[in-house]
Amino acid sequence: YNGNLLIDDASGIVLSDCSEAPIPPVPADVIDPVEVPVIPPPVVKITRPTNESTTEVADVSVRSTVTNVDSKRDVAVSLNGKRLSNFTYNSRTGEVRADMKLVEGVNKIIIVGSNDAGMASDITSVTYEPRVVAVVPDPEPAPPEGPTIGGKSRDELKAGDLLRFETIQFRTDQARIEPSSYDALEEIAEFLRSENNITVEIGGHTNLRASREFADKLSKQRAKAIRDFLVDKGVARYKLRYKGYGKNQPLVANEKNDADRRKNQRVEIKILSIGG
Repeated sequence: YNGNLLIDDASGIVLSDCSEAPIPPVPADVIDPVEVPVIPPPVVKITRPTNESTTEVADVSVRSTVTNVDSKRDVAVSLNGKRLSNFTYNSRTGEVRADMKLVEGVNKIIIVGSNDAGMASDITSVTYEPRVVAVVPDPEPAPPEGPTIGGKSRDELKAGDLLRFETIQFRTDQARIEPSSYDALEEIAEFLRSENNITVEIGGHTNLRASREFADKLSKQRAKAIRDFLVDKGVARYKLRYKGYGKNQPLVANEKNDADRRKNQRVEIKILSIGG
């Protein structure tokens, strides 16, 4: 075709409509529907601990299942209103694990799962009641049988033991025994009378205020006064030695007050020998 029209005088010319005919619509029942996937909502179930349970320990391990969620970020765990991050989530099994420290009383545990379809949660309460341990005091030791000296029985003593008697007191600068000392001296006498194979030394000590000469003399007189008192109470003289130490063996080297001086001016009994 060269673009020219050949008109035949014998032919009639008939014009035709070259416009396209409209395409009829496709019936709706013929269109294939597009399937939109349905996302199931989360499912949350706390399996441990059981609701309204009671425990005596503060540390608990919480177990739960959270399904129909993608990852840990779609799970929330809280204890008593405080959100926790130290838990694990297994996306394959849906298991949630969380270790918690309870407070005394009722504790509320909430686990929440969420996705595009919505949110689900489960709640359990656990009461923590610490175990009350009754403190049983140690039984009082049985009092020693028989006489004692300085609170010790015969079986508790050995040669070289030094017994200090702070309750034995004297008149100021004298060897006269104060009556308040008699109970302690009676105990000593009773013990020494009951023991045949024993010898002791009675040591007298003064404070640091007196001169050395006076302290030596006074301490010896006081030790002798104790010896004489015990002999008067029936203690055999051969069991007793006495010695004055003056101010040579102070318990407080730098006396500052009357309490320090009372500690230094004392009577001591030393076990020299004790037989079977």
